Amino acid sequence: MDKLGYILLLLTISLVIFAVIEQKTINTLKGEAALLGSNFQSYKTLAEEKILSYSKSLEQSERTNQELNVTIKKLETEKRLLEQGNRELGNKINLVKSELEQFEAKINNSLSWFGVNKQLGDGYYEDAIKRDLANNCINKKEGLCYLKTSCPYFVNKQYSEFKYLGDRFTSNATDKMQSLKEFIAHNGGDCEDYALFYKAEWNYLLDLCDGLPITIESYIDGGEDYFVTYRESWYIKSKQPIYFSDSRDKAVIICGNMFDINSGKTNGHCMIAMIDGAGDIIKNLDLANIIEPQNGMYYGKLNDKSSGIYLPEQDKALPDSYIYMVVTDEDLFLFDNNRWKSYIDFLDQAKKLRSELDK
Repeated sequence: MDKLGYILLLLTISLVIFAVIEQKTINTLKGEAALLGSNFQSYKTLAEEKILSYSKSLEQSERTNQELNVTIKKLETEKRLLEQGNRELGNKINLVKSELEQFEAKINNSLSWFGVNKQLGDGYYEDAIKRDLANNCINKKEGLCYLKTSCPYFVNKQYSEFKYLGDRFTSNATDKMQSLKEFIAHNGGDCEDYALFYKAEWNYLLDLCDGLPITIESYIDGGEDYFVTYRESWYIKSKQPIYFSDSRDKAVIICGNMFDINSGKTNGHCMIAMIDGAGDIIKNLDLANIIEPQNGMYYGKLNDKSSGIYLPEQDKALPDSYIYMVVTDEDLFLFDNNRWKSYIDFLDQAKKLRSELDK
């Protein structure tokens, strides 16, 4: 074989080898292309799914964002309303606190008023009344101090010439308790005015006893002539004395539905109850001796058939004759909403409420 033939043979072999290699390469590339196409379709599908998912998430986010914007606006509105409500509530709290302070001031003034009017004051008329009480109503002997419940009535009627006068005459009011000075200035008053004045006179007599053991002398129906003073200058017919020597010598005012000597029937009226001044006032009223301040007569024991006047009890029906108000030297008690309450109780509750509002 000549050189040319050899070159042609080599060229032919190279072309055959190149053709085989090229075919394999083409087949490989086709396989890779098919695989890429398959992967591309998968990636495309996955991408489309992702895009769809993201699109849905975006729509949901937009809806959520819109809902959040609506919620924010509602919260802002509620915040403004709450701020306005807080301002209004603050104003109301301040108003309530102001009213509580005024209520406390009124109670304190009332308590102070009772304190001022528990004793006869100084002055021409007061000094004359004190002198008449000292000369007629007290008797000290054998280490004891004797007091007549009838004597302040005698002093008021015989010396001072006090008379029963309704509120419309003395104060042009339907129900007003007069001070001691007003009682003197008006020359009398109604049952509660008489009771307050009698209590002050009785307190003066207790002071004159100088701590001696006290025996109280009152009177009841029956007997012959009963002297209403220790000077035995004035008497009531067909009456007899009754004595009390226990520790119940403190006078308090009781008002309620009871027999009224002025109207002659059972209605709103005030009398005097003699109690032990120590301890619970309402409990001490049980079996307290009752005195009518407008005549000094003994009317039996409270909460007992001897008087027929009773203390109201919680959760029980009211009796026909009962008390609903008690006035002491320092406080006033009312039976309200089925239980006893005092001015001091009201004051303590008002202070507690105001303290809570300050927090």
